[in-house]
Amino acid sequence: MERIPKKAFREAVANALAHRIWDVDACVRISLSEDGAEVVSPGGLVPGMTKEAYLEGRFSLLRNPVLAESMFRAGLIERFGTGVRRIRGAYEGTGSSPSFEAGDGYISVKLPFVDRRSALTDEERSVLDAVPENRLVSRSTVSEVTGYEKMKTVRQLNSLVAKGYLKQEGEGRGRRYARAD
Repeated sequence: MERIPKKAFREAVANALAHRIWDVDACVRISLSEDGAEVVSPGGLVPGMTKEAYLEGRFSLLRNPVLAESMFRAGLIERFGTGVRRIRGAYEGTGSSPSFEAGDGYISVKLPFVDRRSALTDEERSVLDAVPENRLVSRSTVSEVTGYEKMKTVRQLNSLVAKGYLKQEGEGRGRRYARAD
């Protein structure tokens, strides 16, 4: 299960590489903590770029235009000047949001872990709670526990499988559900 939206992480790392200063003895730093990940790029904002313009994510001043063009052609970045918006967009609807800091000599992007449980509906939460840890259960067992009719239970189970909360084994009447790892 993704704890950090993959699109946000990929974009933060691509931006850190494309916009870093290459003539200093420093590395792009990616670190994990109990709260999420942080991507720090050496070099502050490009001269002429304000913090407000950077945080709005409306345009980009390229520090390394040849590298940026190469990354664009390789499919690693999509357009110039949209990274901050893409990172924010990847967090929409998750209840969490990334933070950005542009200091003297560095740019930091903090990507918090996403609590996927907050994205569940009440019905999905009831169905998930009806599936015990380390045990396979049938749809009918889940229906009995929740009191939901067959089709509603099937919809909720399929949704939880698609979201990565549950896994399914077997087919037809032999299909069973278990919590995903």
